[in-house]
Amino acid sequence: MVNNQRGVTLIEVLAVLIVSSIVMTVLFSIFNSYTKTSNNNQAQQMLQQEVNLFISSINQYQKKKDFSELAILLKNPETLNGEQYFSTVELVDKKQSETDDADRLIKKLSADNYLYQLSLINDEASLDTLITPANPYFLTDSFILNIKIINKSNPNGNHYSAAHGFHRLD
Repeated sequence: MVNNQRGVTLIEVLAVLIVSSIVMTVLFSIFNSYTKTSNNNQAQQMLQQEVNLFISSINQYQKKKDFSELAILLKNPETLNGEQYFSTVELVDKKQSETDDADRLIKKLSADNYLYQLSLINDEASLDTLITPANPYFLTDSFILNIKIINKSNPNGNHYSAAHGFHRLD
């Protein structure tokens, strides 16, 4: 009598399950790392756009008026990792009435999850000087503005730093 049974043994089924679970684990980890990288890149681009908008506001204002009419104001200080940051940065027109904030404000950087730190190098100071409420900065003929933005929820993670030079247009 010939015993011709067709079917799959338990060992073959287990082998297929093990191989497919390994493949699924590898695919999941690849997808997860891609998603994380994509989110980090998106956050970095948002930080860059914030800085670029602030810098372009200074450039646009410079085309209309003199730098000496501009001031950078920092508000809402927070200390993180031993450094002082601010949750609000305002670019204001000094010549406008101080009572009407709407007319004074040219550009405002403010976000719930970001903190800002600004420093500069100008003709008078050859060193990088932090801008603080105690040490406000009124823009001069030429200067280099350094802006550092960090994510408050992940201070050791994504951050963006940019430096931009400004010169008076005659």
